[in-house]
Amino acid sequence: MKSAIACALVALSAILLFPSGRCASACTAPHDMKPPDVDTLIAGIIGWMREENVAPTRTRLMKFLYLADLHYARHHEGKTATGWRWYVNAFGPMANEAYSAFEAGVAAGWLRESGGGPDSNGEQGGAIFYDANVKPANDTLLAVGKVRQWIKKYGDDTNRLLRFVYGSTEPMLDAHEGDLLDFSDARPIDSKPIELLKSTRNQEKKFVAAMKALRAEYEAARAANAKIVDGPYDDVYRAGVPDETSELGGVATLVFGKRS
Repeated sequence: MKSAIACALVALSAILLFPSGRCASACTAPHDMKPPDVDTLIAGIIGWMREENVAPTRTRLMKFLYLADLHYARHHEGKTATGWRWYVNAFGPMANEAYSAFEAGVAAGWLRESGGGPDSNGEQGGAIFYDANVKPANDTLLAVGKVRQWIKKYGDDTNRLLRFVYGSTEPMLDAHEGDLLDFSDARPIDSKPIELLKSTRNQEKKFVAAMKALRAEYEAARAANAKIVDGPYDDVYRAGVPDETSELGGVATLVFGKRS
């Protein structure tokens, strides 16, 4: 009984992250899952960013791709999903292979790039945005599903995202600009097991009813969100996005919280 309820709770999480209804693999441990291919990963993360109303700038997309590799490495003894050679530059983790993947996606037509024009000071080098013409099946992204939670938590604040990446991810803790990042120390975050109490038949019925109600509520919200149409990327939109290309200067004091 305990295992059935625990699996149902995991399935509930899968419904919230992956509302396609295909949750059969949700009870599979992360180390049993194959990583998505690079194009699917990029398109999937962009899709999540759009669903969470996070502007998919190049800087943010790069960081969430790094976090996807980190999450996968935590459950696969340091092996990343992409196999890219991540290094540190002034804006945090970067991978030349990511730039190549972006260029290839644009050339193939499934990835759209915009922006990059004059910034707020009239100089070239404004924020670059990406959008995908394809939407991967949600069950292909289960191995990196944690990334959606990070998008929801940090996606709309680039500075907060960078603080998290610098202070709460294993490869970046002792890294310096120019260093190649080592994922070999990435390990799952320790968590205390939840002791489940034995449930009664009445409690089980209430649980099933609550699951059905939650699913219905979520489907109604998703249907309402589907009617929302994204506006064009005009000058007013781009002017409201923080400039992520200017060089950093001065002295900053960083205070990091616990890993999440």
